[in-house]
Amino acid sequence: MPERSKMTDISHIKGVIFDMDGVLVDSEPAMARASVAGMADFGIKAREDDFTPYLGTDDMTYFGRVAEKYGGSYSDELRDHIYDIYCETAHDHIIAFPGAAETVIKTGAAGYKTAIASSATVRKLLVNIEVLGIPSDKLDVIICGSDVSKRKPDPEIFLTAASRLDLKPEECLVAEDAISGVTAAKRAGMLCFALTTTFSEQMLKDAGADMTGRSVSELSGILCGRSPQDCKGMM
Repeated sequence: MPERSKMTDISHIKGVIFDMDGVLVDSEPAMARASVAGMADFGIKAREDDFTPYLGTDDMTYFGRVAEKYGGSYSDELRDHIYDIYCETAHDHIIAFPGAAETVIKTGAAGYKTAIASSATVRKLLVNIEVLGIPSDKLDVIICGSDVSKRKPDPEIFLTAASRLDLKPEECLVAEDAISGVTAAKRAGMLCFALTTTFSEQMLKDAGADMTGRSVSELSGILCGRSPQDCKGMM
């Protein structure tokens, strides 16, 4: 069961904003695999673990730093080729977390507005959503990296999502897994449900998480806590 403070009041929540990686899917191994294959076609012999230090960075840093390590350089052609491979192999290598898609869909069915907000490129984000099996009409808003100018822990991505949902920040709950994401959610003035898929429960609490859990599917139980009517469509 999710860890939740007795003082946490969610009665005012009208929208839920989901991060992607670490919350709904694990796409980092798939991204590293595609990067190795794509760089090999450009004569760059990288390894999957070369990319680990650059998780969460922009494309120029993620691809560029590794390319430079082996005497290569970043280019838009290299980036696009890697994403071609990523998209072509997505269904084989992206790991969708159990119950993730169902949680998003049932959250919307229960009357909450739903958004996915990720710093990933729109191309990567859309293929991840496709792998998850979430129909486009089941999401009210999708925010990608190009929609904002500042990265987490800056709250811009979540404030942008709230604005497009036509909700006040305090009416939103964020599902996150990273310290920077939790910090961004709290700076935005939102409640935060943090998953222990990437960081420890204590680290997430220290960052300000209001609730923690091991799976995003636990969020259904939290959202159902308001009234029986709110559970309609979530069971």
